[in-house]
Amino acid sequence: MILVPPLQLAKAEKLKPMEVELKRLEDLADAVVNDFAYMRQREQEMRDTNGEESNRSMNIDTCTCVSNIACCVSCNEH
Repeated sequence: MILVPPLQLAKAEKLKPMEVELKRLEDLADAVVNDFAYMRQREQEMRDTNGEESNRSMNIDTCTCVSNIACCVSCNEH
C-alpha cells in the first residue's frame, strides 16, 4: 500500500485539514489490519512447521530406541 503525504493529498483532493488527518488515520488503520493478517498467516505456518518437526523428532527417537534395544539383545545372545 502506498501512503500519500498528507499535504499532497490535500492539494490533489482539495480536502480540509481534518479530512486529511482522517484519511491518514484510515490509511494507517488499513496498514495495521493488513500487518496483523500477515502475522496471523505466518503464525499458522510456523505452528504447522513446529508440529511437523515434533513428529519427525518423535519418529527418530523411537527408531533410535528400537535399534538400541535390538543391539543390546543381540549382544546378550552371544
